[in-house]
Amino acid sequence: LREVTSMKKGKEIQMPTYAQLVEATFAALKKLGGSGKNDEINSLAISILKVSEKVLDVPHRDSTSLSEIHYRLAWARTLLKNTTCGQRPNPSLFFLSLGPK
Repeated sequence: LREVTSMKKGKEIQMPTYAQLVEATFAALKKLGGSGKNDEINSLAISILKVSEKVLDVPHRDSTSLSEIHYRLAWARTLLKNTTCGQRPNPSLFFLSLGPK
């Protein structure tokens, strides 16, 4: 299941769903030993999902510095944090926490 997120030069770009992003983020954190910096988690999640260059090139709205996939991966980490599966001791570090906060 993929959702259409953007039209780029008349072509639809297929973006992974939030469920796929959350699963890939969780898998990336497990592969990283339970913790990692945001860029490490993003890189591994993108690799796990086999995200195409076309998807990586889609900007988040009018942003020149943030891609849509990176924006959505940030939300995937937030969703994990809100389900007590993850903690964020500072903005650039995230780790799995499978118990109560």
